[in-house]
Amino acid sequence: MTDFRQNTYRRSDNSKNKEFVHLHCHTEYSLNDSLLNANHLARLAKDFGMSAVAMTDHGNIFGVIEFDRMAKKAGIKPIFGMEANVVSEPILKDSKDRIITHMTLLAASNKGYPAVVGYVYR
Repeated sequence: MTDFRQNTYRRSDNSKNKEFVHLHCHTEYSLNDSLLNANHLARLAKDFGMSAVAMTDHGNIFGVIEFDRMAKKAGIKPIFGMEANVVSEPILKDSKDRIITHMTLLAASNKGYPAVVGYVYR
C-alpha cells in the first residue's frame, strides 16, 4: 500500500499534464472500490499537474462537500459525478434476466449537478 505522506509515487513534469484530467476516480465513499480519501485525491491530482479531477463514487455522492473543499484548497477544479448502475429491461417477456452495467455521470456545470443528484434518489 502506498504511503501518501511520503513521495513514494512517481511525480511527472507538471507542465505536461495540464490537459489530462481523470474523469473516473473512486474515493473511500465507494466502499469496495477504493481507500483513497478526498484530500489524497486532490493532492495527487495537484502533484501530477492536473488542473481538475473528477470524483465518481459508486452509487452515491456523499463525499462532494469534502472533495470540493479539498480540491479548492489544492488549487484544482473539482468535477462532481457518480458511477451509476444501469439495469436493462428483460430481454424476453418471460425472462427475469436483466443486464446490469455501469455508467459514469458527470456534472458539467452547476445546472448539471441537480440532475446527477436526481439519479441518486431514483
